[in-house]
Amino acid sequence: GFNMIILSRPEGEEMLANYCTWMEKYGLKALWYDSKLRVGSYTGEMDDYVFSPVTWGHMLCDEPASAKFPELADMYRDYTAKAPGKVAFINLFPIYANMQQLGNKDYQEHLTQFFDTVHPDYLSVDVYPMDRDGIGGYYFDNLDQFASACRNHDIPFAVYIQSVSFHHVKRLPSGADMRWQAWCVLSFGATNIEYFTYRTPDSSTENFKDALIGRDNQKTDRWYSARNVNAALAALAEPFMQ
Repeated sequence: GFNMIILSRPEGEEMLANYCTWMEKYGLKALWYDSKLRVGSYTGEMDDYVFSPVTWGHMLCDEPASAKFPELADMYRDYTAKAPGKVAFINLFPIYANMQQLGNKDYQEHLTQFFDTVHPDYLSVDVYPMDRDGIGGYYFDNLDQFASACRNHDIPFAVYIQSVSFHHVKRLPSGADMRWQAWCVLSFGATNIEYFTYRTPDSSTENFKDALIGRDNQKTDRWYSARNVNAALAALAEPFMQ
């Protein structure tokens, strides 16, 4: 039931072609990380794979501070002009980011400045509510402010849902937790959900527990739970999107 994968562009052309072949075979779209197509290192050069049918878009920036907005806006306009039909993907900070991270006094100001500067056609946010002491009280406020801003600018949006335990405050979600998050974000109008994470990240600082795919590359219980969530969403996708 997964239909998109977020992955880094491999350096070798043979491996890149291999990725594209297998994604096309299994009906997957790619949201790519490519160092040449990232804010701060954007060259404006685009290789042929950018226009491949499997390419959904590129991750231009993850959680930008407001100081990056002008540069991001320039890059956004150039990318969308050169790659029509591909998604220039930006993921924003959650509401619990601090003032230093945001570069703004509060979250609403951050959203306003972002939209006024970048003028996106699509947007994403990552907000993870499964705390060890319950569900974070910030969750619905974050979804409300973010979704309202997207609706006011008439753009579709995606929301990451938590499928892994990390740091010392985020617990391991159950299948019911992932299902609950999925329906929550769809109730606010999201057109996509993204799992954080599919494969368990290699990190010495965040203390990640096994995600959908464990460090041994085997499916965990959460993989099967995510499959069930995907099946339920797919069954209702057509009427929901209307």
